[in-house]
Amino acid sequence: MNERLRSVLAAGGITRFWTHQVEAIEAVRRGLNVVVITPTASGKSLVYNLPVIESILGDRKTRALYLFRLKGLGQDQVQNLNELLTAFELQP
Repeated sequence: MNERLRSVLAAGGITRFWTHQVEAIEAVRRGLNVVVITPTASGKSLVYNLPVIESILGDRKTRALYLFRLKGLGQDQVQNLNELLTAFELQP
């Protein structure tokens, strides 16, 4: 993982990942499709946000399309992602 990304996560209190996060992120990095079904506030958003941010850091032309079914959930996820992007000066 990118050291700067690791530092930003640590500053936000994230120093370790759950097993489901590690396994899913590694699968995404290998180009596999992933479905993660866990309770609320279990870190699912990191599973898809971290690989996207890693890709953007590797190539600033990278783009991602996020689709959310529930408006409230989508707004929460957008806020979390925007906080990470702001930390890297990658304005949405």
